[in-house]
Amino acid sequence: MFSEEGKNRQKTWVKIGDKIVGCVERGVFCKYVCGSKHMLKSPKAWAIQAQAWDETRSQVRVIAIVDKETSYVYSISATDFDSRKQEIDRGFGRQYYVELEYWSARQGRTNGG
Repeated sequence: MFSEEGKNRQKTWVKIGDKIVGCVERGVFCKYVCGSKHMLKSPKAWAIQAQAWDETRSQVRVIAIVDKETSYVYSISATDFDSRKQEIDRGFGRQYYVELEYWSARQGRTNGG
């Protein structure tokens, strides 16, 4: 992880190896994705790399996944994510996922990007 500060806010970029997988800003873990590629199909769910979640959990109140294709923002509280998460590894490393029915969806963007 590395931080970037400016104008009364701090954004922490979350990296696994050399790849940025999201950021944490003001208690929100934000991940930008192409929904057609990144949403799990069966079960229909959103997933976060387990390592990224485990390393940032103490800083996070809410998870926001932004689908760049549709501009929908899917959100869930960190507490709900923890209580409903299941683990999966389909060749991209360990991930935690929560089925889509437990996420709130709205059209728009977050402050992160």
